[in-house]
Amino acid sequence: MMLRAILLFDSLAQRAVKRGVSVERIRSAGCRVTISRMARMDNSGFEERMSAVMEEIKKEMGNLR
Repeated sequence: MMLRAILLFDSLAQRAVKRGVSVERIRSAGCRVTISRMARMDNSGFEERMSAVMEEIKKEMGNLR
């Protein structure tokens, strides 16, 4: 599941670069996802957390223009 999240971020990052989004903005989006998830860590299972991470990756990367 973690690998899927990494591959999703990589795929969306490559698309963003092709659209002209700076690498710094992409890195910043990745950091926001990580910090956001760490701030809300709970006792739920790993798979549920990774699903939430993937949703946040999609949201953050979708906001890059």
